[in-house]
Amino acid sequence: GLVFNPSVSWVAFHSISLSLSLSPSLSLSLTPSGLVFNPSVSWVAFHSIYDFGYMAKVILNGSLPNTEADFNEMVGRVFPHIYDIKYIMTTAYEWKGGLQKLAN
Repeated sequence: GLVFNPSVSWVAFHSISLSLSLSPSLSLSLTPSGLVFNPSVSWVAFHSIYDFGYMAKVILNGSLPNTEADFNEMVGRVFPHIYDIKYIMTTAYEWKGGLQKLAN
């Protein structure tokens, strides 16, 4: 399941697959954890807006919105603070490449 350790600010997703068959399990784990719908929590990721969109869809038990604006609003409700390193590097520094290039 989901393990959240607030003393060191990390999350481990043990054996959680983002497959449709486990969607209710994911929602049941994240919703009461305090990790979603919480403006005090910041998520840092790399090129993962679609992953956050899928998780928001599952948590809200709905369908994906038809417009980009509605999609962004939906994701922002569930995950108020997302910092996508690839998006930041691409827009602020005109950087191109993958995670390995960034790591090097």
